[in-house]
Amino acid sequence: MLRKTKDEKKLEEEPDDTKGKKKGGPKKSGSDKMVKLPGEYKYYIANKELDTLKQNIEEGREKSEILLERLKAILEGTDLSIAEIRKEAFDFGRFLSAAENGRTGKYDAEKLMKYMDDKFKAKEALIDKLSLKNVSLKN
Repeated sequence: MLRKTKDEKKLEEEPDDTKGKKKGGPKKSGSDKMVKLPGEYKYYIANKELDTLKQNIEEGREKSEILLERLKAILEGTDLSIAEIRKEAFDFGRFLSAAENGRTGKYDAEKLMKYMDDKFKAKEALIDKLSLKNVSLKN
């Protein structure tokens, strides 16, 4: 047989005078031996690891700054929406108090419809204005 099995190789490598030695301990092969690196290699490896860590930290910092800017923009937009809704609610409450019939306590339907139509037309005009502005900025 041209190829030797692992057991045959081990038998050939082991010396015959195994008397007095402990058996059952871990056996070290050639690849399990500890390799000592010179100081310059250790320094090189440590510097490479340091550079990698610095690069990872910088990438994380950049990503977090971008995310922070997005969140600030969302928060600002939400604050503007809240302010607009509060203003609209105040205006509507003021309109309702003016549209209420003092004698019966009911609201005039025609005035309410006119108010809603005016608000709807104002929103449409704002949408058209912003759309035109958007188109002009793209060109």
